[in-house]
Amino acid sequence: MNKRIRLSVDKLRISAYLYLAIPVIIFFLGWLRPVFGILCSAVLAVGLFFLIRDIINRDFKGSVRYIDISKMTLIVTVAAVMLWVVCSGIGGLVWQREDWNVRNATLRDLISYRWPVIFESGGGLVYFICFWMVPAVFGKTAALIAGEECAWTVANIALYIWSVIGILLVVLLLFSYFATENDKHADMTGSDSSTGSVKKGLAAFLLILLICYGGINLLGQILLTLRGTWAISIYTVYSWSYYQYTPNAVLLEWVFNQTIPAWVGAMLYMHARREGSVAHFGMICMLLIPSAPFTAVGIVPLMIADIVAFKCRGLFSVSNIAAVISVLPVYVMYYACSIVAVGIETTVETGTTGVGIYTENNSSPLWTFCTVMGFCMI
Repeated sequence: MNKRIRLSVDKLRISAYLYLAIPVIIFFLGWLRPVFGILCSAVLAVGLFFLIRDIINRDFKGSVRYIDISKMTLIVTVAAVMLWVVCSGIGGLVWQREDWNVRNATLRDLISYRWPVIFESGGGLVYFICFWMVPAVFGKTAALIAGEECAWTVANIALYIWSVIGILLVVLLLFSYFATENDKHADMTGSDSSTGSVKKGLAAFLLILLICYGGINLLGQILLTLRGTWAISIYTVYSWSYYQYTPNAVLLEWVFNQTIPAWVGAMLYMHARREGSVAHFGMICMLLIPSAPFTAVGIVPLMIADIVAFKCRGLFSVSNIAAVISVLPVYVMYYACSIVAVGIETTVETGTTGVGIYTENNSSPLWTFCTVMGFCMI
């Protein structure tokens, strides 16, 4: 009995792109006028078609096309991810953090209201809502069939499953990125394709690292302590000044709707840059904007550095152009409807918000810019 499973890295990457793209297409069809929704969806679909074709026909030099993993390792990984998602509060099976008041309200509004969501006050729902698109579709369908209460249960089940799928994609792409190449075999086209082995120890280390990673706040605290505007304390383990590099487990408890897409996008970026081409960078960045715009902002300087290093190889690919044309104008206009974008600012204890980012009072523009960009990049 074969106790190992061979997984296609190509299929994992394609699945990850579709994971980010499907909610965007649902948003297009639900939020835009039909002609524009269909047009934007079609353009994005064309970009995805060329991207998938590139992945299937890619040169495998420097990366593996398959990963070889034991069945037990895969089962333990799936079980660990499922338990982690349950403990985070996703699905509503355990206690949830305070931010879930907003998260639950967002999902319920997406189920209860017609799209685009317009409230009785005349205001609309403007937020990073793409992660809820798929669960909301299931919830709306259940509402039509069995009523509102059943719809809420179905939507939460769908949200849990959708979250598990996303994190599993992240973990498996992480495994494949660090897999050790151990052999070659002829694929269906007759070409040699490398297979990477995922050892139990490596899998355990990467999974524990993903779940337990944290502590980078200390760098920010040291920086501001040296400036004389902060004092390092054990009571501020999650934050420094107005920013925080929250540990992964805590991110999943508070802002899963931004966190999971950001992780998926980060893994796609790591795999794409390994090939020495920037042909998919535009697609990755654009698919992050709907769910994790801060991650998209932070990844741009890294992509620019790679574009220079790779001599713009593949920059003007069909997938990049299609993604920029279809996604960027829509979301610039959508986010421009947010109250923080139209001049309504909220003063907090020690800073001022602007487009969702906290900045220090009386800080120079250069310091603010460097702090915000550094925060997003890290």
